[in-house]
Amino acid sequence: MAAPPNTLCHTDAARPIAVAYQTPQEVTQGEQTQTIVPSTFEDALVLTNPKAVTDAAAAELSCRMTRAFAEFIAEAQDPEDLAKALFDRLAKKPEKAAFALDLLYIEDIKTLRAPPYINTGLTWLAGQLKGGEGAA
Repeated sequence: MAAPPNTLCHTDAARPIAVAYQTPQEVTQGEQTQTIVPSTFEDALVLTNPKAVTDAAAAELSCRMTRAFAEFIAEAQDPEDLAKALFDRLAKKPEKAAFALDLLYIEDIKTLRAPPYINTGLTWLAGQLKGGEGAA
């Protein structure tokens, strides 16, 4: 399957519509940087915020998935290994709501960044709300 493009799809100029989906993003793990296409919002979020996830996992009551993600971040040799481990864990036993709650309680929520495709979509939406074109 081909990787999706790095842009949003605008389907009708008269009625602004954009579709945001996972796009290739640069991920650094250890000494290696690779382009990874996340499969879900959760793995895109982890790949964008490894330190925040590691910090969330340190909380006494963090869920098993958050702790597993932190272990993968610590142990993966390269970005591809990390992405595969995240995908496999999400497929095996997702705890998406608990993971989201863990991230809401990190010490500094302002350090949490939206995955690139979400950020692009929000930038486009802000531009539409201001009457401009937003991101392409």
